[in-house]
Amino acid sequence: MANNFVNAFASIVTAGEFYQSTGSATDNATGPQLVYRANKNHPNSDASGGTGVNSILVELDASNTGTAGVTLTGFIQDASSTLGSITSIVSSSDVATVTTGSAHELSVGMYVHVTGSSTAFVNGIYKVASVPSSTTFTYAQNSGASNGSAAGTIVIYKAYHIVKDVSIPANSTLKIVSGQKIILNANDKLYAYASAATADIIAGILQEVS
Repeated sequence: MANNFVNAFASIVTAGEFYQSTGSATDNATGPQLVYRANKNHPNSDASGGTGVNSILVELDASNTGTAGVTLTGFIQDASSTLGSITSIVSSSDVATVTTGSAHELSVGMYVHVTGSSTAFVNGIYKVASVPSSTTFTYAQNSGASNGSAAGTIVIYKAYHIVKDVSIPANSTLKIVSGQKIILNANDKLYAYASAATADIIAGILQEVS
């Protein structure tokens, strides 16, 4: 297997802690931005198919291009880590309550990626707001979400922070990963979001490693 060095780029175009679909597909133009996906054919999109490849994140820089300080958060979605059977997702007053078939092992502040729902305003990436029990958790939704239960074959992926709410002064650059290495298994995804739409992200990746 060849080892290829590639760069991945993202600009934070809208500030926000989560994004939510306007239909059955997710909208990657709001909230956390996809920086890199460990997929040879689709490294910068959620497109189906392609060839997942193991990769190494060797450098991750964030630049604040604005005139005021921002905070930045980055996390990795584990392509192999799902919550298993989803009993229900019920939305009420802009809050979704998820019930899982087994212990979800989530905590407040973690991220989840909801996929597979055929109901509008359900799929998306969300920040866990509360954990009432080992098999239930909640997250906030945009006001467009309808009250009621979600339909479809729903799969929810877990995500884990690289950095959380780190401050970047105006016109400054922060090295988030430099020297150490982070392994990305096939189809893992790297996301970032900021408190203002003034952050550029550059990742250096060693792709197709065995």
